Amino acid sequence: MRGWRIIIPKSHQAKVQNPIHKGHLGIIKCRARARCSVYWLGISKVIEKKIKSCTACLKESSNRHEPLIPTSFPERSWEVLSLYLFKYKNSWYLLISDYYSRYPEIARLDRLTSAEVINHCKSIFSRYGIPDVQTTAHNLIQ
Repeated sequence: MRGWRIIIPKSHQAKVQNPIHKGHLGIIKCRARARCSVYWLGISKVIEKKIKSCTACLKESSNRHEPLIPTSFPERSWEVLSLYLFKYKNSWYLLISDYYSRYPEIARLDRLTSAEVINHCKSIFSRYGIPDVQTTAHNLIQ
């Protein structure tokens, strides 16, 4: 034993690698899994080598990175807007931000319904005009 971890002899190290690597979790998570239970000299390098040679792990890791695609800067105010819903102190709010001026408009929602959001958008658009493009957040911010 080494602390709470079992020292694995060289003859059994290959058998122990597979359960550590099960699930194809990546280098960091596999190392963390190994640190909880087993030990042998050079285990970190062995795990890294196994994962870098695993086709399933390579396939998964190559799909994770997506390049940033910059958006063009609008030519005028209120041309492109972003709409976000967020919750603060048990109340929902609609945040509309202009890409050109970065001017924010915030409206408190009585109910979190599409009709309520549409009514607030109509009210704000009646003051500033209808934008050409509206973008939304992919998930709600809480």
